Amino acid sequence: MKRPEIALYQPEIPPNTGTLIRLSSCLGVALHIIHPCGFVWSDKQLVRSGLDYHDLATVIHHANFSQFLTSQAGKRVLPFDPKGQTPHVAFSYTNNDVLLFGQESCGFPNDILASFTHIISIPMLPGSRSLNLALATSIAVGEALRQTNSFYQAGENL
Repeated sequence: MKRPEIALYQPEIPPNTGTLIRLSSCLGVALHIIHPCGFVWSDKQLVRSGLDYHDLATVIHHANFSQFLTSQAGKRVLPFDPKGQTPHVAFSYTNNDVLLFGQESCGFPNDILASFTHIISIPMLPGSRSLNLALATSIAVGEALRQTNSFYQAGENL
């Protein structure tokens, strides 16, 4: 079954990425990593947080953002950012969507955000700065899978 996918723009914190490798594996959702990363891919924290799920996940590496966008032709790439005007639960997802998340420290450069029509946010209480990357991604992909009815079904061929 085709499912929405996840993309991380230049991730900086190995445990977040490792946790999302685990999430990707458990939900059957492809994970795109847009380099450069703020850590060495073999980092012990990355491996530890991903446990033994690394070989079970579909992880696709892209040398840079331009290469990532080229590879996603025909898909809808949806950036998530606190500055977004569309709440994640008010957006209509498809199985052809790629949910894009920025760097833990600063999100996306302004020129990247300016290139998108839709910028999605996860509503938070006033005064809240941000959610952890792995938590925000989990919230968003859960909603996308719910809307597209693409959570794993017993007996499904993977």
